[in-house]
Amino acid sequence: MGLAYRIVTNYTCSMTTASVQDTDSLTAHEAVGAAVNQGLFLLHKTRRSLASHLGMTGPAVSRKLQGTTGWSVEDLILTAEFLGVDPASLPVSYTHLRAHE
Repeated sequence: MGLAYRIVTNYTCSMTTASVQDTDSLTAHEAVGAAVNQGLFLLHKTRRSLASHLGMTGPAVSRKLQGTTGWSVEDLILTAEFLGVDPASLPVSYTHLRAHE
C-alpha cells in the first residue's frame, strides 16, 4: 500500500478507507511529492513546517512537492522522519531517484 495508507493506519485507526493517488504515470520526484502532500494533509501539517524541518524556504519545498526540483536522499530521510514513517515507505527506489537528479 502507499504512504498515505500507512499514515492513515498509523495515526487514525478509526478511519476505514483512504484515497491513495495512482503514481504509475508520475516521475520519481512527482511520486514522492504526491505521497508527501498526502501525508501533510492527513497529519494536518503545513508545507511551511516541513520547510523549517528541512532547513529550506517554503517555495523550495513547494517545488519539491510539485516534482520540479529533485529530492536528495537526505531530504527523503528528513521528510520521512517529519511524517513519522519509515523512509522505505516512500514510493521511489534509490536507483530510480538517482537517475533523475
